Parts: sequence; C-alpha cells; structure tokens
Amino acid sequence: MLEAAYTQIAHKRIISEEDTSNQNDAAKKILDKEAEVTELYKKASEPTATTQDLEAANKAFGELVSMKKSSAPAAAPQAPVSAPDVKSAEEKAKSMMDASGNSPAVSVASQPVAPAPQPAAAPVQPQQVAPKTPAAFVTPNANELAKFRKETGTNFNPSSRNDKLSMSLLRKGKSTLNTQQANAYRKANPNWTPETV
Repeated sequence: MLEAAYTQIAHKRIISEEDTSNQNDAAKKILDKEAEVTELYKKASEPTATTQDLEAANKAFGELVSMKKSSAPAAAPQAPVSAPDVKSAEEKAKSMMDASGNSPAVSVASQPVAPAPQPAAAPVQPQQVAPKTPAAFVTPNANELAKFRKETGTNFNPSSRNDKLSMSLLRKGKSTLNTQQANAYRKANPNWTPETV
C-alpha cells in the first residue's frame, strides 16, 4: 500500500514536470510573439509606414491574443488587452539601463507564470498625417538684396507680399513681376508659396 502511494506520487510529479515544461514553452512563444508585435507596431508608427505595416501589426496582435487564450487555464480571470504602447516600452527599456547605457543582468524566475488570457482589443487605426504647412519665407541675404535692387530698381520691402513673390521668382531664376503682374498672379494663385512659384 505504501509502495502504491509512492508510485502515485511519482506519477503525479512526472505529469507536473511535463505540464511545467509545456507551460515554459508556451510562455516563451508568447514572449517571442509579444516582442514581434511590439516591433511591428513600432514600425507601423514610423512616418514612412504603410497600411500594410499596420495590417501586419494588427494580424500579429490577433495571433498573440489567440495564443494567450489557448495557453491559459479556463478558470483564470481575464484582463483586457490593448495594443503595446511603443513609447512606454522604450521608456521602460531606458529606465532599466545603467549609467553607461548597458542593460543590467536580468534574473530569470525559476518557474515562469503562464500569462492570464486577455480578450482582443480593437485594432489600432492608422495615424492621421497632418497636411504639410507652407514653408515660411526666408529673409534674403545681401547678394539677393543687391540682385533684387538691380532687377526691380527698388529696395526689397519684407512686409510687401509682391516683393516676397518677386524674390521667390528671382531665387528660382525667373524674372521679377511689376506691381500689376504680381497682384494678378496672387489673385489667380491665392495659396502660393515660395516653393510653388
């Protein structure tokens, strides 16, 4: 009878070790997927990102949520999942570095805890890009002022929109405009900028 009890205990220990090994593998896969999702969202938040980058990040996020749901015990409470915040992840990484900028040694727990399942959050929408603001007029240098005076016969007036228009044309190698021509041009092109002349 004592021998049967020892056999039962040994059998339970073997099953428990197998479960722990499976949990460790699942936890590692989840951690790898979390790192992948963070990188994809970081890439999707760059100014050069495309909608395909965001779609890839959202797809990977959905896979991560599925992995977490399938690996967690059914009775565990569920906490909401949100897309990783790239900025806070970077701040956390910086806060973990020592004064010389190196990552400190990280201690690994003897037995990792399986993450709680988390329901999927709504996919992140692409960032709206603000319209490009027109370039401000750059004050002319001494050579440009002299060239303007020679071309028009008058000094450059920085508060005159017509003079700014003529200076922009002059910078592009075009002829300057008289007052009547400049007024007609500005009326026809009310949103002109020094780059569009």
